Order: sequence, then structure tokens, then C-alpha cells
Amino acid sequence: MPSTTTPTCTGALRELLIEPEMNGFQEVLRRAVRRGEVDADNPALKLVPHMLIGAFVARPLIEDQPVDHAFLSAYVDAVVLPSLGV
Repeated sequence: MPSTTTPTCTGALRELLIEPEMNGFQEVLRRAVRRGEVDADNPALKLVPHMLIGAFVARPLIEDQPVDHAFLSAYVDAVVLPSLGV
């Protein structure tokens, strides 16, 4: 049975699930840059997906709570938007 660490399985997972979501998310960030809401050279632009994924992983581990709308909204307001200078 292949594991999730084999290149074939990992590549397929990335291609089918991760890349489409990341492409859509990157487009949202590009639009924010085009509108002048975020500086194009802001180094946090490349790290926003990592921040959001981290929130989904960390909350259940740290607080034994699911990521709900209230938590995600507070996280975006306190962590993501300030990192983007918004």
C-alpha cells in the first residue's frame, strides 16, 4: 500500500486537491495587489497560505477546538491582514 510520503501519491494529492485551491487563493491575493490594497513586494504574500493552513492544524491541537467561523475571522483580522499591511 503506498504511503502519503511517496512521490506519486504526494504529487497526485497536490495536483488534484492543493494546486486548484492555491491557484484560486493566489488570484484573490493578486486582485488585492492590483487594487492597491496590498503591496506587491510584501513578503507575507507567499506565506498567507501557510498561515491559514497553520490555523486549521494548530487550533485543534492546541485548544482541542474546531476551526469555526468566529475563530477564523479573528485569526484573519489579528494575523493575516496585519501581515499584509491591511
